[in-house]
Order: sequence, then structure tokens, then C-alpha cells
Amino acid sequence: LYALTGAPEIVPMLEAREARLAELKASIVENSERVKTDAKNLKAWVALGDNFMETGQYAAAANAFKQSVKLSGGEAALILAYARAMILDEGGKVSDHAAKSLEMVLLQEPDNAEAKYFLIVRKLQDGNAAEAMREMKALYRSLPDGSPVRTMIDRQRGN
Repeated sequence: LYALTGAPEIVPMLEAREARLAELKASIVENSERVKTDAKNLKAWVALGDNFMETGQYAAAANAFKQSVKLSGGEAALILAYARAMILDEGGKVSDHAAKSLEMVLLQEPDNAEAKYFLIVRKLQDGNAAEAMREMKALYRSLPDGSPVRTMIDRQRGN
């Protein structure tokens, strides 16, 4: 009744979300079967990681991305996905393991803004606020308008 009288536009949005969740569940089942059959199927592990991230199953996503990293020989994008999943699984906390993974990303991609951002967040967590704020400002100024990392920083600032 509320959907019809209060906010009818919500109904199609809810239906679309339910359809997307059904697609994700089917993809998770399909890719889980793929990795059971072939544990070295990199594409299936990456798809699982992405699907688990989208459904908020961050521990499962971290496991899938960990397998992806091993199979890829340490591809930076997959290491970053692994670190991101670990951070989300920890409620935003950058653990020692996540920080080490982010440092590995920067060894391969020294200008990776997202890895830099999360390592700055780690400094904030560790109580190094002055240094972290200097680095965050420098990172922010170096980013182009519309950068996903710049958008994350803007959201944190309340912009």
C-alpha cells in the first residue's frame, strides 16, 4: 500500500534489485561449480570475488580474490581487490595484511591512488593524524575531478 500511495517509484527499484540479486546468486553457484571442477580457473575466481563483493559477502570475496592473486602471479588489480575485500570485511579497518597487500600494489603501480588512500587511512588508524592529513591533502590535489578516490575523500569530508 505504501509503495502505491507514498513512493510508487520504489516498486520498480525493488524489483530490479531482486532481479540483480537472483542473477548474482546464480553466478555464484555457477562459478563455485567452475572452481570445484577447475581450481585454476582464474576468471571464475575473479567473478566469484566480484559477485561476493556486490552481495556484501566480504570474507568470501577476500578468499576468492586471494585465490585470484595466487593464480595470476600477483596482478596488482587483483591484489587491490583482495585488500579492498579485507578492509570491508573488517568494517573499514586497514589490517596489517591489507596494508602489506596495498604496499605490494604500490611496488607495481607507484601512482595507484586507491592503494595510497587506504595506506593513508591506515596512518590515521595508527594515530599519525598530522602526517596522514598532509598526505591526504596532497593526494587529493593530485587527483583529477571525477576520480573515484577523490569522490571517496569528498564523501568522507561531507561534500
